Formats: sequence, C-alpha cells, structure tokens
Amino acid sequence: MKRPITLFALLALAAGLLAGPVSAQKPPKPQKPPKPQPYVIPGPVSIGSNLNPTVFSTPVTISGRVNKDGNGVRVTLFARTVPSTTYRTVASVTTSNNGSYQFVDRPPRNTTYRVTVNISPPVSSAELLVKVRTLVGFRVSDTTPKRGQRVRFFGIVRPTHNGRRAYVQKKASGGRWVTLARPTLRKLDSKSSRYSVRLRVRRSGEYRVRVLGHNDHAQGISRTRTLRVG
Repeated sequence: MKRPITLFALLALAAGLLAGPVSAQKPPKPQKPPKPQPYVIPGPVSIGSNLNPTVFSTPVTISGRVNKDGNGVRVTLFARTVPSTTYRTVASVTTSNNGSYQFVDRPPRNTTYRVTVNISPPVSSAELLVKVRTLVGFRVSDTTPKRGQRVRFFGIVRPTHNGRRAYVQKKASGGRWVTLARPTLRKLDSKSSRYSVRLRVRRSGEYRVRVLGHNDHAQGISRTRTLRVG
C-alpha cells in the first residue's frame, strides 16, 4: 500500500522545482598586488618619497608636511648626490592650507634629501636617502631554441657602468637564482653600457640579468624572460 504524500513533502518538492539547477560557484577574483607604500620619516617637518628604491631615470615625488604653523610657508628642497658631500638647492614651493608640500625630482644616483622651512627660526627635516637602481635591459636572440642551441643574451645598462659585471641567471627549483655567466659591461655611448654572452640552452626556464649594487647605485634587476626549448 502506497503511503500518502504529506504536505511537507509537497512543499519541499515545489521549493526544489522553483530553485532550478544549482549554479556552479564562481572562483574568487585574484587579488591585486598591494600598491607600494610611501616611505615617510616623521617629525616637526616630515619627509618621504613615493618610491624607494627607484629605478634610474624614474621621477620621484618628495613630499611631507610642516606640522606647526605650516600654512603658506616657503619650503626648500636640498639634495646631496653620491659622491658629493655638500647639498645643492633643488627647488622651493609654498605649503598648502594643511601644511603639506611636494617636489618632483629625478635622482641620477643614490641621493639624500632634506627640506628647510623658512620660518623663524628655520626648521629642517630629517635626511632621506633615496636609493637608485641601475636600469638593466635584457634581450635574447631566440625565445624558442632547439635543445643544445647557443642563444645570445644581451642588453643595455644605464647609466654607464663600464668594467663592472652583469650576472646572467636562471631560476632553479625552489626559486633560487643560479648565475650562469658574468659578462663584462662595455661602453656603448656616454650614457649607457652594454653586455653580451652566448650560452648553450638545454632546458626551458626563466632567466634574468642582475647588476650588483655599489656606492653610487642600488642593485638593478632586469625583467624575467622565459625560454622554451623545442
């Protein structure tokens, strides 16, 4: 004997029909990488930069705030670029209503900045060191070489670093970078150096070029290139 269908069962069946097929859950959107945070040194006159380190030829914004009586006062930016031991005047601006100021400069080498506020007595900020990475270009003669083929790795480094080394590296298992060659940087023109080396490629992989840092500049690292062996 068949059991009568209960009211509860009818309601559950109707709800299922109205809901329709269950849609697949959408995968979460990938998170955007966080924006670089400005580096700020606090104080009666704060000073900071939007990029630190920066890359050669890239403009840098130097900004801060005069915290007391800073409305509409004159602020002067000074810079001391390696290897100089003295400051030079870069520019002067007037602070806004909230005491903030801003400068844009293009440091050629590691540079220390400070600002002085034209009040009585004058007040200066702390010293801010902005490091400048060398700009390292990187190209290859063939991104899809045959197994065992010799590939030319070459590029331009700015500013000039004649006589120093460019480190051609390959990414190993575990994420470690292994140096394969150390070609010497040669003169290209008054503003650039160049490097070139041929390497035999047997396996696919990721490559980059690194120029070590020194007193004038922070280390520079090229973009990563992938070679796929056919």
